[in-house]
Amino acid sequence: MAKRFALLQICTTPDSVIEPYNETPAKIVALDSILEELIGNRNEKVLVWSYFTNSIDKIYERYNRYNPVRLDGQVTNISERRGIIERFQNDEETMLFVANPAAAGAGITLHRARYAVYESLPVQSAHYYQSLDRIHRRGQDRDVEYLILLCERTIEENYYTTFEQKERSSRELLGDVDPNNITRSTLLAELEEAAELIGLEGVER
Repeated sequence: MAKRFALLQICTTPDSVIEPYNETPAKIVALDSILEELIGNRNEKVLVWSYFTNSIDKIYERYNRYNPVRLDGQVTNISERRGIIERFQNDEETMLFVANPAAAGAGITLHRARYAVYESLPVQSAHYYQSLDRIHRRGQDRDVEYLILLCERTIEENYYTTFEQKERSSRELLGDVDPNNITRSTLLAELEEAAELIGLEGVER
């Protein structure tokens, strides 16, 4: 388990495992473009999920210009937690919510955002599934979108595949329609938007 944890950290904050490491992590480079587009250009509030405390620290400090709030295991006071949520939901200047799925993945409503970005995945699938519902709550009147940053050919892909398989099995058990059965045109549209968010050229049709 310790080895898995270290491999997941390398995907997100390599300097926590590898020393010396002085480069900007690839996920932060991608997050720079995503947040600039969503917050800077579209004026959208955004929820960023990260599993690791040192990663949350860095994200919170790096994007200070978006007046972020954070909610992780370090925030234990109930009234303080409530105040953080209230600020994100109602303060027009607070555009970024940075949180750990294990600490903030259940029981709160963050529907002022319709975009959630997963900078890293939680270890437990239950925390992931619960976190998906934070922006998809009663009162949400817009389409929601989830952007999940994965390092190619790493343990992260295995975790995400496992999460998807469990979710698919749950839907089949309940007789739900699989929302992943999308058309080619829808898939291309989503790819084009994703490419735009991370600063790439449009997807070839």
